[in-house]
Amino acid sequence: MVNPLKSDVNVTHVKGNVNEEEKRMALQIFTHFVSTREKSYGADVGQRLKLVEVNVWERDGQTGTGETVFETTVSKATHSTINPWTSSETAAKSRL
Repeated sequence: MVNPLKSDVNVTHVKGNVNEEEKRMALQIFTHFVSTREKSYGADVGQRLKLVEVNVWERDGQTGTGETVFETTVSKATHSTINPWTSSETAAKSRL
């Protein structure tokens, strides 16, 4: 069962060609999958993303394409020096 949308979530800053309810739905779905650091790999990155645009275009009346645009700020403080493709043990040893 899908949880009802939180109508108090402000999406007036989100651009796009869909209504505010659909923008809230897109944000709720994204938030569900980002989850929390304890439950989701990459949650700390996902929680820094800001939804800025949602668009849906109809193709032939039955299918369509959609687009969500997010922004984030990358700085030395948020950039990880650990290669995600190696184990944390290997990465820790390589820094010693």
